[in-house]
Order: sequence, then structure tokens, then C-alpha cells
Amino acid sequence: MHEKKKHMMETAMTLFSEKGFHSTTIQEIAQKSGVSKGAFYLHFKSKEDLTLQIFKHYYQNVMNQINIAKQNSTDPTESLAKQIEVFLISLVENKEFIIMHMRENISLGSEVDHFIQYIKNENFKWNSENLFAIYGEKLKPYIVDATSLLEGIINGYLQWMIIDNVTVNTTRLSHYISRRVDDCIQGLLKENEEPQIKPTQVMKHMPDQTQITNEQLKETFLSMKDKISLLHISESQQRDLNTAIDVLIEEVSHNEPRPVIIKGMLSHFADISEMNDPYQFVLKKLDK
Repeated sequence: MHEKKKHMMETAMTLFSEKGFHSTTIQEIAQKSGVSKGAFYLHFKSKEDLTLQIFKHYYQNVMNQINIAKQNSTDPTESLAKQIEVFLISLVENKEFIIMHMRENISLGSEVDHFIQYIKNENFKWNSENLFAIYGEKLKPYIVDATSLLEGIINGYLQWMIIDNVTVNTTRLSHYISRRVDDCIQGLLKENEEPQIKPTQVMKHMPDQTQITNEQLKETFLSMKDKISLLHISESQQRDLNTAIDVLIEEVSHNEPRPVIIKGMLSHFADISEMNDPYQFVLKKLDK
């Protein structure tokens, strides 16, 4: 990401936390960032667009830290606890910004709806991959229930930590959450109850799905587009990647997308590590 853009985002976060979103002007953000108002509009369409970009930037940072924690542990149970700890710490560190957003009920437009869906899908993928690594295929009928329990427990503690400023030992809490989730899942497997939400009801969000529709390809490409502005590349490279994504989205809007066009446009992302997961995902689906 362009350093000037990143600096403006960090400055805006500070001002929003201190003064509130509605009381902070674009002129103030520009002045505090050491740029002109015109320079602000080179990077952001509006204050709302800036706020959405902040959410995207920090969400990607959190996920990058989680992936590092995941790679640094070979035991799946310990890995889950470490990832939960990283997640807790990251959100608490930015609690003033989160509280400001909740308090002022900021409307960020229709684009935020897609980003929220993207986060939900990514969180489901993250949680289900971790739980499958621990419990294996026997958990498959209960994977939606299990991820819901995990997310619910985490979110419950986060509310106390963020809204009520309750201080906890995050290392101890993350292991505690991991053990309590294990209690729940062992109970699910032992009782052999009917799942509350079956995997078939949310199949398009499953990380191991074998079928993919044009609409799902479009969702994948839109998710990739969300990440482009977060990459540490030049603005001209960002424009090229955005153009490639636009071509991909247009192609999958046809009844019979041409694989050669999709593969050609995807090649622009082949050497970008941050795009490796969706890149490999689409390639594998095209080859089936």
C-alpha cells in the first residue's frame, strides 16, 4: 500500500477515535496527514470510503497475523488457541475505533454489504479449517454448528473486553475458549444429535466444496478486488489488477465463461502471495 495512503488512514483512525466520525472533517484529516485536500481525494472518494478502506486494511492485517500464528504451530489444538489470542489482541488494540463506529452508527453505503459477506465467509473458512484439522471428517455434519459455537464464545468475550473494557489474560482466555469449544464438540459427537444447520444449507461457503458456479466465481473475484488496495504495490499495478478483475467479472457473467480468458487474466495474480489462496482455488475449479 502507498505509504501516504496508509498514513492518512492511521491519522483518520486517531481523529475518529478522539473526536468521532461526524465531527472529523476531511480537511482536518488532510492537514494532520500533511497533505492537501486534493491529495486526499486521489486516494479516497469520501470519508465513508476512507472508513471502509480502514476496515479492509486492518482486517487483512489481522488475518495475516493469524496466518503467521497458524504456520508457527504444528499441533492443531495449540494452533487454534494461538490464532484466537492473535484475534482477541488485534481487536482490543483497535477497540476505540470499533466503539466509535458502533456509537455513531455510520452508514458506509452498499459496498460495505459485500465486505461484510466477505468477512463472514472468510471467518467460516478460517474456523472450519481449524476445527477439521483437530476433529477430522467426523465433524463434517456438525461443522456449521461447531463454527457457530466457536464464533459465539469468542464474540461474547470480545464484547466484555471492548465495550466494558474488562481486562483479561488473552493467553489464558484463548486456551480456555479452545477447551470449552472442545467440550461442546465432544458433546455433539457423543450425543449424535441432528445438526441445527446442515452443511448442505450453506454449501457455497464450505472450504472443501467440489462444485462452483459462475456466481461463486464472481464472489471470489470481488473478494480479490477488495484485497488489491491493501497490496504493497504501485498505483499503476493496482490499476492493472483492477482491470484484470473487471474482465474476469465480466467473463463469468456470461452463460459459458471461456476458461482461456479466465486463466489469462488470473496469470496477473500468479506471483502475488496475498492472492495465492483464491488464485489456486479458481485454477483448481477450472481444471475439474
